[in-house]
Amino acid sequence: MKINYLLGLFILFSGLMLSCSDDANNDISGMKCLTKIEEMNGDGDYKLFSYNSGGKLISIEDGDEEGLQEKMTISYDGESISRIQIYDPKLYVTLDFRYKNDSVFISGEDQFRGKVNDVLVINTFANTLLKLIGNRTITYNYDDRGNITSTSYRSDKLSYDINPSFYSTTRVPFWFLNYLYEYYDFMENYAGANNILNSSYKGSIEEQYSYEYGTDKYPFKMFLTDEYDTIEYRLTY
Repeated sequence: MKINYLLGLFILFSGLMLSCSDDANNDISGMKCLTKIEEMNGDGDYKLFSYNSGGKLISIEDGDEEGLQEKMTISYDGESISRIQIYDPKLYVTLDFRYKNDSVFISGEDQFRGKVNDVLVINTFANTLLKLIGNRTITYNYDDRGNITSTSYRSDKLSYDINPSFYSTTRVPFWFLNYLYEYYDFMENYAGANNILNSSYKGSIEEQYSYEYGTDKYPFKMFLTDEYDTIEYRLTY
């Protein structure tokens, strides 16, 4: 099982680097990159994902029918994320990222959280988040494909399909996306190798997801259903 797990992750992250990476000419035309998540009913929420000429994700915009609400910019030192800044529209979050062995140290200022000193323990081979130590401590459990199946914080229980995740085309590590999901509103759900099907935790409303897939098995529509409603999202690459 361990050999299959490592092989699967190697294939997954090899594909991840190709999905929206630069080629010899820094031309990303034709590469599959998630550019928009748009709510087709409800409040008209949307998220826009922008990339530089080398295929690196450099910003995420979060808006609704009234327009842009928040924007996050991402800076790099070589291939590593070095800083994020969040505006609403004024700058209210600046976080710097420092790396040592299997840990990521995140420090800075958040207008609402105050001074930030978070530590992420990661699986450096798979780029997955094992533990978040911050305002609270959260540990994460995974299936053999690299998807979060449960966490210690809310007793989350999650399940997934077998098709490639639309988040994988952003070319940023899953630990980074899941850190954003815990503290900020730029992710719809946990990111992993595959697409989430079910999300539930004690005291919450169970959420179920379904998809329409393209010929390459990436979803182009997502449907989120709870006991009250079904929301349809369109995914654009």
